Amino acid sequence: MPRVSLYFLHSLRLPQPFLVERVFRGLRLHPPKLCNRGGSKVETAYLNAYGYKAHVSKLDRIQRINRKDDLSWNRLPQQRPPMADRDETSSSPSNAEEVGAALDEVVELFYVFTAGGDFRYWNDALSEVTGYSDDEIETMEPADFFIADDRMHIQEAITQALDDEYVRVEATLQTTDGDHLPYEFSAISFTEDATSLVAGVGRNISERKTHEEQRQLYEYACNSALTGIAIGTLEGQIRTVNPMFLDMWGYEDEEEVLGKSVTEFWKHPDEAAKVAQTVQETGQWQGQLRAVRKNGTEFHAQCTTSIVTDEAGNPLSMMASFVDISDRVKRERDLQKQNEQLEEFASVVSHDLRNPLNVATGRLQLAQDDYDGEHLDPAIEALERMEAIIEDTLVLAQEGQTVAEQEWIQMQPLVSQCWEMVETADSSLEIVEPFEIYGDQSRLQHVLENLFRNAVEHSDGASTVRVGPLDGTGFYVEDDGPGIPEDEHKTVLEPGYTTESEGTGFGLAIVNRIAQAHRWNLTIADGTDDGARFEFTNVDTRSPAETTNQ
Repeated sequence: MPRVSLYFLHSLRLPQPFLVERVFRGLRLHPPKLCNRGGSKVETAYLNAYGYKAHVSKLDRIQRINRKDDLSWNRLPQQRPPMADRDETSSSPSNAEEVGAALDEVVELFYVFTAGGDFRYWNDALSEVTGYSDDEIETMEPADFFIADDRMHIQEAITQALDDEYVRVEATLQTTDGDHLPYEFSAISFTEDATSLVAGVGRNISERKTHEEQRQLYEYACNSALTGIAIGTLEGQIRTVNPMFLDMWGYEDEEEVLGKSVTEFWKHPDEAAKVAQTVQETGQWQGQLRAVRKNGTEFHAQCTTSIVTDEAGNPLSMMASFVDISDRVKRERDLQKQNEQLEEFASVVSHDLRNPLNVATGRLQLAQDDYDGEHLDPAIEALERMEAIIEDTLVLAQEGQTVAEQEWIQMQPLVSQCWEMVETADSSLEIVEPFEIYGDQSRLQHVLENLFRNAVEHSDGASTVRVGPLDGTGFYVEDDGPGIPEDEHKTVLEPGYTTESEGTGFGLAIVNRIAQAHRWNLTIADGTDDGARFEFTNVDTRSPAETTNQ
């Protein structure tokens, strides 16, 4: 930078130090905030340059400045004290150089330019940050340092500074390397010898911008969340909520809930108070509560609550997220009621029907010992068929219940085991490749045995049954028998449907119920060799290789 600019600082000839009383105070800054290291070098330079001595430690000085004590900038003496052999109207090169050196230590950019845009002074930081040399800066105007979109904004800020004496503006610097740096500039204007000047500082606000963007992102995420979110004080008063919370509880505006106790939104406030206490003691809680909307209606909410802490682990607030699970609770209750009805039905079938059936069978068998009539054998066969129907009905009722416990099942050994349990005559089994599925092994065994039995019983002779995976979406069982007509694909899955005189019609219905209990999808299609193909989808499957990698 031009050395003459160092003398310029003293040539202003203000009744008090220029930067101390006009720039720093005008920019509303304390010098300790402007310095890179070693405390306030700018302050020390000016105190020394103008004859002031601070006989306190650096820490004490800064503390006293922050307290606006007798060494604060706003309370410095308005006139320089007399100094021996010193000309009040002349500048002091040694002191000016000390001031300039101090300004070069400042992290932020410092500058002085005329109303016409000619730079009179700048510190080393301006060159270091932008990449421009001192010779280049001498020929540039203030707006040249910024991206094109901000230059008009900068010109307007300069005009405002010249009119109002103080301005603060954010803009993006563009370096010689093409980097874009967000900065905040503070500037004041003053007049010297009829020349209007602007002096100011610029701070890099990249870190602040990053924090602001993160906060904005968190705010957007919170406002866009599909769950209700509430943040409260550690004592349990609502501080802020997101739109989904208002929607769930039926409020129109956030002001309606702010400041309320977190216990006011639940059917049982005492239970909610215990939850809040648990969170305060343990740091978290998860469970279900019965919520009450603004209009008095109720819903079931799944709550996840925790304590928000700072980086040091100090608790700051209480935060909770909520999901309306009313539909899920209703389904679970309906399912529980259905299971209870099925169990009651199974009990009736098992005891109230089987007992008289067993008595009738026993009596007919005794009658055969005394009588040799042609009508006894058909009667016994009918009773045996009734026994088979009762057995299949019990299985249908039990297998239709939702599966609670599941595990990964290796299909190859299970398929082979089920095949051995069925009278397969001359039919053969083919397992395409090893794979595993996630399900209830006992119920899956019923599925395979019923499908194998169905394939063998409906074949005209020896048939081939094939089992394999469906590209990670499920599995299939197919045969090469006569197949199932397309218009019967749905009806064959209904209880009691059969084309055989000796069948009960429950085999495929049981298969369908077990699939539903697993939340699988079952469809019937034509097999590879014109037989029937049963496809089970929405099934968690994996290959042995995936098991090894895990």
